[in-house]
Amino acid sequence: MRAWRWPARLAIVTAVASAIVIDAQFGEEQPITEVVAAETTLELGGYPLPGAGADALSSTWYCPTIRSGSADGGLLTVAELWVTNLQTAPTTVTVTLQSATDRDVVVTQQLAARSSTLIELADDLVADRVSAIVEAERGQVFVTRQMTNALGIDDAQCAPEASTEWLFAAGDTQRDATEVVQVFNPFPDDVVLDVTFATEVEAGQYKAAELQTIVVPARQAVGVSIGEYVRRRDVVSVVMTSRGGGVVADRLQYYDGSEGRRGFSAGLGISSPATTWIQPGLVVDDGTTALLHIHNPNPIEAEIDVAAFAALAFAGGDPIALTVPAHDTLVVPVVATGEPSEGLKLEVDPDVELSVVVQSANSVSLAVEVEMVVEELVVPAPPTTTTTTTTTTTTEAPTTTTEAPTTDASEAAEGEASGTTTTEPTETTTTTTTTTTTTTTTTTVPEPIEPPAIARDFRAKSGFAVSPLISRFATSWLVVGTSDSDVVSTALIHNSSAEPVDVIVGRLDGTAVETLSIEPGVSVRRLVPLAGNVLLLDASGPVAVLISSERVDGEGVSLVPALPLD
Repeated sequence: MRAWRWPARLAIVTAVASAIVIDAQFGEEQPITEVVAAETTLELGGYPLPGAGADALSSTWYCPTIRSGSADGGLLTVAELWVTNLQTAPTTVTVTLQSATDRDVVVTQQLAARSSTLIELADDLVADRVSAIVEAERGQVFVTRQMTNALGIDDAQCAPEASTEWLFAAGDTQRDATEVVQVFNPFPDDVVLDVTFATEVEAGQYKAAELQTIVVPARQAVGVSIGEYVRRRDVVSVVMTSRGGGVVADRLQYYDGSEGRRGFSAGLGISSPATTWIQPGLVVDDGTTALLHIHNPNPIEAEIDVAAFAALAFAGGDPIALTVPAHDTLVVPVVATGEPSEGLKLEVDPDVELSVVVQSANSVSLAVEVEMVVEELVVPAPPTTTTTTTTTTTTEAPTTTTEAPTTDASEAAEGEASGTTTTEPTETTTTTTTTTTTTTTTTTVPEPIEPPAIARDFRAKSGFAVSPLISRFATSWLVVGTSDSDVVSTALIHNSSAEPVDVIVGRLDGTAVETLSIEPGVSVRRLVPLAGNVLLLDASGPVAVLISSERVDGEGVSLVPALPLD
């Protein structure tokens, strides 16, 4: 097997044994560093965000799915649109809703300075597929969606630009699953789309003749139901390539509950494969599982390393080295040490905050997504003391005793002449009945019932989520949580450097509320306040940030990358 190799910048984490130090300063508000977009090229969860000074956040955003109906085999799904204005001055945004059957609907709204605003969309939209273009009068806005259907909710970002390639490493076409990819062409010219697949069973890529040269009309969206072209598979990776222009693509994955699994996930694909992917703040506990979906879209094999790091020494288990063949995909389950599972897996300590890293050792770029499944926990009933009383009745059969007949000897001689005299036999019958009562008491000493191990304070009862991992590091991040009062959002922050990093957590109005000190290779969690549902993170070194949301004691889990600002 290939020797384990890892970058020097992460080697130090194996010796880390200290946890984070939190210096809460809620009572003493202090200025936070102003958000200034640098002259650089940023990436958002795997797709590029070109920097342009003050316009680095982009003034135009593309949202593939505002509404998706049942025409493509899916479930009616609608989106709320949230726009965050990072500028110190108000701005105006224009939302253009486009579909294949209805005329464009235009919505214009003023945004206050440093605010996150729900855009009220038309309630009478009835088209099966509706997409949106969001344009700001000035730059420095960020657009997100909250997707809702009968199976749950999910948070999804809009894209700052189109791409000619979109990859979805995770997907499922089993009997209880439906996977739909909605592709939006926001430009005035038609484009042609080609689709290829890779599964966990077949080697290499697969092409469906019906999905070559699909025309995506100008300013319209098309839906592709993956299960109509692929056999029933647990793992299906999808690669979409467009000719004649760029597109923007969402994946909508449904589990209908008919075979136990129930949930919903929606979000953008990956348009820029990378050589390093990070999953901050992963916790494997009772009822929570994670699957790493790794797809190699290249014509050569990829040699990869998969490892987990934590503040607790050796909690991440042993790293593993793997090979992903050309145009193929594989899945690495992240499981608790000692769990009875066979095959390929990354074993880690349960109930520990982990940073999982997937890295290409031969510089072949990958698309990596994580699938999170949260299941309802059932606490077993305590043992009881049992008393059993048994009554037994025994009846013996009758006993009969018979004496042999007798003849008088003195009369025997006479009997020979005159007759015989015989005494009749005597019969005696005896019946015996026995009743036995037995009382048996079985006493089991009740053992203490240990509650399920849960490392998260705010946990959904059940749910399902898929998200790209983080493929870049930055010192400034924008975190937009949920606006739902039943859902708790958490920022998962990973320090990728070899030195401790201080992170100032601030509100959108520019005031700092907390300072975190994060050790090398360690991930921490920070709740996103419902009021305002937005945080600004300003770090002294590079960090990676993912947003986790859970509907507490209900159905619904979401994962989405945060937005890097530098």
